[in-house]
Amino acid sequence: MAAGGIADGTDRKIIDLLRREADVLKAVFHPDVPYCLASFDHRDEEGYWLVLVREFVPGEDLRSRQL
Repeated sequence: MAAGGIADGTDRKIIDLLRREADVLKAVFHPDVPYCLASFDHRDEEGYWLVLVREFVPGEDLRSRQL
């Protein structure tokens, strides 16, 4: 799951564009792109969050690949 925080007072257009991007990601079906299962808005004391729930793809992380 990935989340991006947006401070209060953020331009409404930015929020609308992020929601639109989430909708586009949910419509992408390609073997090399993790599927976007859902998205939702969340507001807390730190601000506004758009949360994307993505398909889990097993594999090694970049930290384990450091030379």
